[in-house]
Amino acid sequence: MKAHTAYLSTMFLRVRQETLESEISEIAPNVALVVLTIRMGDFTTPDGRLEKDMHDRITAPS
Repeated sequence: MKAHTAYLSTMFLRVRQETLESEISEIAPNVALVVLTIRMGDFTTPDGRLEKDMHDRITAPS
């Protein structure tokens, strides 16, 4: 939680994030697996590199 808070309040502050695709699969009773494909707007990494139009895939239990 601390890392997410730090990143979202600094490096990703005001960076547009768009969900391109989502998949939800029930893997056990009352447990689902969520897979998101997202597009991130331009941002600068902590070491100063500019990342442009980045796509990412996130997998998380729910």
